[in-house]
Amino acid sequence: EDNTVDSLTNNHFIDNDLLAVANSASGELDATENFFGTVNSIDDVEDQIGGSGGDTEFKPFFTTEAFDQDVLVFDDDDNQVAFSEEIQTGVDIAEDDHRVEVTDGEYDESVEIDVEGLTLEAAAGAEPTVEASDGDTPAIVVDVDDVEIDGINAKLPEDEGDTDQGFRVAGSGVTVTDLTITQEDSVGGDSPNVGILVTDQERDSELRDGSATTDVMIDNVNVDGFEGGDIEANEPGSGILIATQDEGDGISDVTILGGDITNNDQGIALFDQQDGDDSAPIGDDDDVVTIEGVNFDDNSNDINLVTTEASEQPVIDDN
Repeated sequence: EDNTVDSLTNNHFIDNDLLAVANSASGELDATENFFGTVNSIDDVEDQIGGSGGDTEFKPFFTTEAFDQDVLVFDDDDNQVAFSEEIQTGVDIAEDDHRVEVTDGEYDESVEIDVEGLTLEAAAGAEPTVEASDGDTPAIVVDVDDVEIDGINAKLPEDEGDTDQGFRVAGSGVTVTDLTITQEDSVGGDSPNVGILVTDQERDSELRDGSATTDVMIDNVNVDGFEGGDIEANEPGSGILIATQDEGDGISDVTILGGDITNNDQGIALFDQQDGDDSAPIGDDDDVVTIEGVNFDDNSNDINLVTTEASEQPVIDDN
């Protein structure tokens, strides 16, 4: 028979020896608004749900702000729908246009954002820091469009891997605001250290699908300590590096406003790696890179322009 109860709401299912919810009737059971304990994977909740009957619908990380979890997920109507102790888990459960809110603390992980329209932001008054797990993966990777990152700091450990990047951005309409990225004890590695890399190639080495990386805003971002690269081999560390890739579709309309760019081999660098008639440069179609109001201090070079085909020169003003 169908369920006599078709929904369970506002319950706490914690420390059960067998199952938290067992649906033995034929109808579907709505158990979406319940707390299943502090978990960090969907499997942890699925293991608590069973029965021989119909499906049970649930939200694996539902809770309320009263539980004071580290990472909270909100839908596009600003309803809380998930929580986690790790940022990546919150991003994984989020859907397009959701918001992931992060409280104070150091998060020893690397975060890859593949959800379009996602907002990743610090909770009110919080200053969370992502400390990249190793030197092979950037602290935060953005390979999709219309992402906003606000107040999420990044810190990279001593350079030991193939690449040390704070943020890697290969999406259009991306905004990065009000945060600090630092490199600790850089000693040089197999590739240059970069605070923020803006590029037209995703981290899996795939070029963006037929479109340039455009409309990127970096506002009030501090980048410090990306040095120790091989300057003679043209592989210096960079606070912010805007770099096209061979046969990519180019980069345009990047704006860098304010912030302190300090103690780097090169503060901000523009570098075209174009080779071929199908390539597109930085600043194609008259959309240029704008650098305005930035404070440079103690960089070997504050701004390095290594562009080859740009249709317009960058706008550099009031720095």
